[in-house]
Amino acid sequence: MRLEPPQSLLGMEFCHHLPKSVLVVENNPDVRTVLVAILKELGHRVTDSASPVEALEGIQRKHFDFMFSGFSLPRMSGIEMARIARLHHPEMKIILVAGAQVSLDSYTDSPSPVDFILWKPFSIADIEAALVGSREV
Repeated sequence: MRLEPPQSLLGMEFCHHLPKSVLVVENNPDVRTVLVAILKELGHRVTDSASPVEALEGIQRKHFDFMFSGFSLPRMSGIEMARIARLHHPEMKIILVAGAQVSLDSYTDSPSPVDFILWKPFSIADIEAALVGSREV
């Protein structure tokens, strides 16, 4: 199944803290395309990458307010990436994008390196909740 980006989000209630700089790290091109399209339509400045290594290099050069990271990435998990990103930018809000089949039971970091889990399939309202929501991990 191919996910298509929304045609228009006009008339929606938007996040109060616009625009923000957002990094999207997702190796599934369909999910990445949809997530980037929604975030841009919401008014954010978005940088995307399929590679966690490339993304981690990017956060050393540029400030990001938010990072959306897939759970299953090549060469490291989204949790591992969040741990490293948190060391460089403790103030960055990190949102893990995960499928319902993912188990987080083996990750018991305290505090968690992740601020919010965005479960797939997600809605526009879920993305907005992740951007403005309270810590849910």
